Amino acid sequence: EERRGGDLWHPVHVQPDLGSPPDRWLVLFLVWCAFLRLPRGRILPSSGSCHSMGMADDIDYVSYLCLGVSYAVAIFTCGLADYAYIRRGHRSFYGKVDVIWAAVVFMASNIDFLCRAGFLETACLSSVAMASFIFSGCSTTWPQWVFRHSLWHVVAGLLGAYGALRLPPEGAAISASLPWAFAGALAVYLACVATCLAAAYGVCGEELRGSLWAAGAKHANWK
Repeated sequence: EERRGGDLWHPVHVQPDLGSPPDRWLVLFLVWCAFLRLPRGRILPSSGSCHSMGMADDIDYVSYLCLGVSYAVAIFTCGLADYAYIRRGHRSFYGKVDVIWAAVVFMASNIDFLCRAGFLETACLSSVAMASFIFSGCSTTWPQWVFRHSLWHVVAGLLGAYGALRLPPEGAAISASLPWAFAGALAVYLACVATCLAAAYGVCGEELRGSLWAAGAKHANWK
């Protein structure tokens, strides 16, 4: 069987995943922000008066929650496409799904941010994201693509974090909680990654990892 270093990655001998997404902890942050803004009465620090969320705030809450779920799905589509079943010069079924889903998440993120920040700022952020993605796609060698695609994920993560923090609904009411939510989401993400890696390489043996990979490879359909 081929292994990474050739055309196809195999889980028995895993190398560091330079192309995996460092931005995926954002999903936890988005969900956490949505939780902080659950529809309920609250005391505004500026006025001391009780304030209940209106319909616009409810829509923002649902939007953040949907974005969180969308980014969660992207964790799996990206991991399968960009790491587990990546093959030089070919695109797997998982890669096609990832491209389509990434486009959906990108559009949804833009629409959500447009409603809060306006056209000009949204256009600037979208331009940076698209430029980074095109820069990755213009790679001519495998090592170059790994570096540039990793850079694209870093840029996407920074832009996503900026979009979540910039002009959040009820910003004054949740401003004190945002830094803790941000740090907490990152800590939870790192703990989850560490737990998964420990389970994969401390509990699962090579035979089990290989059989799981082979089961997914049946549907990869590289072209």
